[in-house]
Amino acid sequence: MKCAICVPTHNEPEEVKKKVLARINETVGEGHIISTVNDTSSQGKGWALRECVNSVKDADSYTFVDGDGDIDPIFLAPLVFYLNQGYDVVVGKKELPKTFKRKMITFFSRLWIKLLFGIGVDTQTGIKAFKYKPHWHLDGWAFDIEILWDAKKKGKKILELPVHATVSSGKSWHDIASTLRDTIKLRFGL
Repeated sequence: MKCAICVPTHNEPEEVKKKVLARINETVGEGHIISTVNDTSSQGKGWALRECVNSVKDADSYTFVDGDGDIDPIFLAPLVFYLNQGYDVVVGKKELPKTFKRKMITFFSRLWIKLLFGIGVDTQTGIKAFKYKPHWHLDGWAFDIEILWDAKKKGKKILELPVHATVSSGKSWHDIASTLRDTIKLRFGL
């Protein structure tokens, strides 16, 4: 299976990008397509990943892994393994953050998404794999929800696997508010 590995970055230092790409090559070996897009103009992670996906031709599966180094690309291997076992979508699930504030934000965002969309997997961890080319319209943080909600509506077989992730200090209140707004727009077709 020819796999596209899509890596969005947002003004990451060059040494971080090189380390992530080296780790991907070390982990998955030859025969895969690696596509990276740096969102230098702050158009959004959804935009950067869409650019990555659309730049790839002739892939059988698509994987996403954040380019900031917070998730080791070694976790791509089990995701792709489960695609080969019959799952259509495999998503990583990080453990709850250590700080109380981040723990509450993560807990309530997962609850919000489950109540609003019926999606019972972690939508916001930056590693996912698809047996098909996913499509979405949102540019911001809620693009993952759009992809997974579409997969759920189409009856795709979805699996969640634990991954270790370094949890950043947090999202800004602006990011949280814009994601909240985008999820409401998405759910109610506004």
